[in-house]
Order: sequence, then C-alpha cells, then structure tokens
Amino acid sequence: NFDHRWMEYPMRGYDIRHPLDCSVKTFRGHSTLQTLIRAYFSPAQSTGHRYLYTGGYDGYVRIFDILSGQVVECLSYHNGLVRDVAWHPTDHVLNSLGWDGRVVTWEHNSDGDSCHQDSEEEEEEEEDEE
Repeated sequence: NFDHRWMEYPMRGYDIRHPLDCSVKTFRGHSTLQTLIRAYFSPAQSTGHRYLYTGGYDGYVRIFDILSGQVVECLSYHNGLVRDVAWHPTDHVLNSLGWDGRVVTWEHNSDGDSCHQDSEEEEEEEEDEE
C-alpha cells in the first residue's frame, strides 16, 4: 500500500520497474514526496521541446536536457515544495508556484545565469516607493 504523498519510495537507489512500464527515458533528480510533481516539455517555438522541466518536493525547479538526460539548471528560491511550473510559450521565462505561497518568475539572461523575482517582494518594493 505505497502512497507517494506520505512515504519515501521503497528500496531507493535500485532500478525498479513495473512489468508493464513502457517508458522511453527516466529522468532522475527530483523528489515527489507529499504530492504528484508535474513534468512538462519546454515550448517548441523557443526551445524545440529540447528540455523537460519540473518542480520538486525539495523546493527546486529542475530543467533537464532531453538528449543527455542531465540537469542543466537547478533553480532554488522556494521554502518548500514547488507545486507547479509553467514556461512562457515564446520567451525564456518560467513561473513557479510553491506551497510557501510564492509565485516566482525566472528569466534566462544572455550570460546564461538565471535570475528571479518574487511576486510578494515586488509588491513590498512598490509599497515602499509610495
């Protein structure tokens, strides 16, 4: 009676597959404890579906290169589980939503670094300016 929402995956570190598993590729590096984590392909228009992105129980947003299977970005800002992530259809911008109540916008800069803005911090800065 395994339940991924409350229990660690049994026999961690072993390659366990269901007999009817038809997966082509398995990406490792994110945790799903407490909730089902969604994974999405990056948009065709801006990336050619080259990447897979997901949020994790550990508070990270991970971007995987589909060809190599490696994590190419590991973005950290949330103080808890990342519930969902969405990639802008034409720009190199992602939004993540965490159980900490934060909505974070991630932008990919030309120098290759990612930066972020927290929606709550923006509102506080605007209030301070007034």
